[in-house]
Amino acid sequence: FQTPQKYFYVGDNLSHTTALTKLMWNVVNPNSTVEADFDNADAWLSSIAFSLVIAHGKVHLLEDESYRPYLTSAYVEAVTTPPFELHLLRSLPDEL
Repeated sequence: FQTPQKYFYVGDNLSHTTALTKLMWNVVNPNSTVEADFDNADAWLSSIAFSLVIAHGKVHLLEDESYRPYLTSAYVEAVTTPPFELHLLRSLPDEL
């Protein structure tokens, strides 16, 4: 893309769907207790994702700069916790 504003969110131990993430945890960690806490984490991460969508709309569509602090890697990493953490990358190496 040629836009100067790039946001790439990466989630630790997350897939694109709840069902796939649960399946991944059952296969990789069959004796893990993480799945029991996953439903709460899923709702929490959905709330964070919704907040980020709002912040993107406010900054890039409505030009409201007061929401820009929410579009930083420091914010994203501060509001997520293991084992399902989100990270924000603003650029990728040229070879990718």
